[in-house]
Amino acid sequence: MGFVVTMLLLVSCMGSDNAPLLNADVPDNNTLLPVCENGKWGFVDSQGKIVVDLQYDGAGFFYDSLAGVVAGGKYGYIDKTGRIVIDPQFELSGNFHEGLALVKKDGRFGYIDKAGNLVIFPISSQFEDQACDFYNGLARVVFDGKSGFINKKGSFVVNPQFEDAYSFSEGLAAVKMGDKWGFIDKKGHIVIHPQYDEKSQFSEGVAWVLRDGKYGCIDKKGNVVIDFQFEYAFCFSDGLASVYINNKCGCVDKTGKFVIEPQFGFIGSFFYDLAQVRVNQKWGYIDKSGKIVINPQFDEAYSFTENGIAQVRQDGRLGYIDRSGNYIWREQPAHDESYSSL
Repeated sequence: MGFVVTMLLLVSCMGSDNAPLLNADVPDNNTLLPVCENGKWGFVDSQGKIVVDLQYDGAGFFYDSLAGVVAGGKYGYIDKTGRIVIDPQFELSGNFHEGLALVKKDGRFGYIDKAGNLVIFPISSQFEDQACDFYNGLARVVFDGKSGFINKKGSFVVNPQFEDAYSFSEGLAAVKMGDKWGFIDKKGHIVIHPQYDEKSQFSEGVAWVLRDGKYGCIDKKGNVVIDFQFEYAFCFSDGLASVYINNKCGCVDKTGKFVIEPQFGFIGSFFYDLAQVRVNQKWGYIDKSGKIVINPQFDEAYSFTENGIAQVRQDGRLGYIDRSGNYIWREQPAHDESYSSL
């Protein structure tokens, strides 16, 4: 589990059921945090003080200095002062990545810049099936049932030709030809021949791939660097990757050696030396030695940011904790009269 999507406006690919794997999907550091009370959203600072009033129907994290908000059923954006910089007007909107954000208006997908200008127009039905955020300067779109990639001018750099595809990461993108997955470069050249049974993305120079029911790890030349042996595996982050063996989750380094023995229900990605962990259906946090540093107590838990704050849910209530596990802000129960004083 990476950073929480606090509401449905923040998506990596619109029209897709595929969850993003990219570690690039990390919110801005030292910015306001979206919070909710009695169905209304606003923002608090890193001390838990409300600085943007609870007034929106939805809100998300800051990316590229802007955060998405929902008002009157329409999606727009605010800046770090809480000022609306792009009026709510879209049917859907995504995070800003590399200066552009994916939006849907009048039933069609397009891309806007940070001034709200539509810079890639939703011409006819071009992107009606599916469109994704920009990564490595390119965005995946689907045209007539085939996946290809456009540049920031809206021109196809890789023509729609693949049965499926995943966004670029570290200069390569997974593509599906027939029933197998391989990798292409940004010119559309196949650099790793389609031979795998599941899509993946490169992180820290390597990617997990599935073959004959087991996951192994390859480098950017397609060389196997960790043998096919795991039931499931997740992208490397901070030098470690979570893997499953015998239905237990542990962490390996890039040689495939276990640094944290398989013992947990799940381990999230390490960010800033901590990762969320599931024990008996509750979530806590461990360090890179596997030691539990915040006891499992949450119903949901997400990665720590650089400024040492993580989003959690406990007893149905949204909250933010510091690295000691102490709340800096927690949603009040709906019946709590103290809410009226906010």
